[in-house]
Order: sequence, then structure tokens, then C-alpha cells
Amino acid sequence: MARRPLGAEPRRRVLDRLRHLGHRVLRRPVRAPRLALQLDREGRVVPDPAPPLVVPAGVGAARHLVWHGGRGRVAHAHDADRGRRGDRAPMSRGAPLPERRDRGRTFEQFAVGQRFDHHWGRTLTEAESIAFATTTMNASPLYFNAQFAAAHGHDRIPVDPLLAWNIVFGMTVEDLSFQLAGAGNLGYPVIRFLRAVYPGDTLYAESEVLAIGPWKGADDGGLVHVRTLGRNQRGQLVLEYERKILVRKGRR
Repeated sequence: MARRPLGAEPRRRVLDRLRHLGHRVLRRPVRAPRLALQLDREGRVVPDPAPPLVVPAGVGAARHLVWHGGRGRVAHAHDADRGRRGDRAPMSRGAPLPERRDRGRTFEQFAVGQRFDHHWGRTLTEAESIAFATTTMNASPLYFNAQFAAAHGHDRIPVDPLLAWNIVFGMTVEDLSFQLAGAGNLGYPVIRFLRAVYPGDTLYAESEVLAIGPWKGADDGGLVHVRTLGRNQRGQLVLEYERKILVRKGRR
């Protein structure tokens, strides 16, 4: 025997079946629609746009099946909150935001021979070193295999040099390159890794301005050439590099 579709059963029998299945059903009188069906341009019936009856916030059950317009529709308790948002008083915006202050140095604030002892320090961990090597697909087992590292003269896994360099680089941004213009970073003529860095080491950075000058095609910025040194907590030099930066000129 062919199974009768759910929509063909009497409404009360449908509600009884839903209750038997454990659904909480909220009933309200529903009158048969008297309006003519709305059709779209292709002749299809446009669904009833009426919203479902929702359960107010605070009711214990998370979901309730609601009968509306001759069909079951699922509504969530938090839908009631969404419906009431328009009735709430507007949120206070609080105190006005402080005036914007430009951070970092503009081109005019640099001079040849100027030195910076960057105030941040950063301690590296083994977990982030291994994560950096694997995330950047550095396939050398030296940076994630303790036995391999021991066989090559290390008593523990060293830090990927590129991670150490990025940490030192990041500590210089606030002083040197917060105010970039155009392409910003123009190049790194020199990068040297001089000593192994290990998890637990704390890195510090210091920089010196080697040269400044105009940059062709950049009216809003100028060239600043710096050398940066990275040291560990014992003051030992672990890396050095030179960087050419296109720094924004100040407002005129």
C-alpha cells in the first residue's frame, strides 16, 4: 500500500504524531488562507512569507516545532530576542574616541648615525619553533627532530633562523617602519646568521641608520637604510641584516 504523504493527514493526527516523537508543539488557531495564490514570473507559487511563531527566550527546550499556516517549521528560542531588538533602546556610544595620533617616525625624523635600542625583548619556545618550521614547509629535520639535531652537534633542537630573524625584525617596526610609503620594504642587501638560537633564548634588537636620501618616483617618501643587530640574553650577536625602507614624509 502506498504511504500517504504527511501533508494529506488530518491536522490533529499530525500534531499527535509530533508529540509522540517528543516534539513540543505550540498550537494556535489557523484559518484557511482566503487570499489568492501569488505566482512568480515562471508561474510557480510564491511561499507564504509569514514568519514562524517563536518561543520566548528563557524557555528550557532549545528547539521547538511550531505549527504555522498548515505546516511545521522549526524555530529557536533565541529567535525571539532577534525579533525584539528593534524595540530596545539604542546602545550608548560612550565617551568619544581620542584624537588620532601618528605613531612611528617620518622621513624627516631620521639622521645618518642615529641609533635605536629597541625596547622589546622576546623569549622563544620550542613549540613555536617547530610550528614555524612545519608551517613554512622547512623540510630540514634539524628544526624538528631531536635525534637529528644531536647527530649534528646540537644538544637540543635549534630555532629556525628565519623565525629568529622575523622576531628581531618585528621588534624594530615601531621605531623604524611604522610610517611606510609606497612599496615600504625596498630590499635586504645583507642577512647573516652568526650563532644558533635555542628555545628559551631571549632576543633583543638594536639598529643604526646608515644612509638617508630621496627615492625615485616616491614624492611622498624617502629612503632610509639601516643595519640591525640581534643579540641573545647573554649579549652575544646571533644575526645581523641591512634593510632599505621607504618611509613616509611628514605632513606639510
